[in-house]
Amino acid sequence: MHQALRKEFENLKIIAKKRDIPMALMETQLENVVFVSSGEKIVCLVIIEEEIHDLLSCYKVDLNKWKWAQDEGFKIKDIPECLSKEILIKFHTPSEYLRHLGL
Repeated sequence: MHQALRKEFENLKIIAKKRDIPMALMETQLENVVFVSSGEKIVCLVIIEEEIHDLLSCYKVDLNKWKWAQDEGFKIKDIPECLSKEILIKFHTPSEYLRHLGL
């Protein structure tokens, strides 16, 4: 797991502990992608490495569409962009993704 993602998750755990909210981490086979969950809410965190700094992108996950894509046999790399934007909906601000997780 990318070091920046590990740090982000540690920060989320601190906030969650103060509010007595359970927090879980689900690693993927990709070093730059993890999923975090606070109960039924799931967020996909992605680190995009750039020349000067790393950029954190956060996405709300539509689990019903995710499951449908899996059931249809789609692999992550094969999902058309128009469909992937329905499965992973980008948060525009950090506060937006924290609010979604209940933090």
